[in-house]
Amino acid sequence: TAYAHYTSFWIDNEEYIYKLHISVFSGTAGDSMTYHNGMSFSTNDRDNDRDVKNFADLFNGGWFYNSSHSANFNGLYLKGTH
Repeated sequence: TAYAHYTSFWIDNEEYIYKLHISVFSGTAGDSMTYHNGMSFSTNDRDNDRDVKNFADLFNGGWFYNSSHSANFNGLYLKGTH
């Protein structure tokens, strides 16, 4: 069974736009979360990602989008390259 472990994980409060903080990955599943470290939560009406497009709207779910995403627990299930 594959797994991912992070030494620390927390999310800031509303004042800091629910910024994601994670550190020190270990495991066998691959690290899909570190790319999102330091990102604020985006929704379809609160675009906080680093792209011109609103990824929360494009991928139908709020998430800690960067200029794309390597993980998205709340959006569309996509297979392959997208």
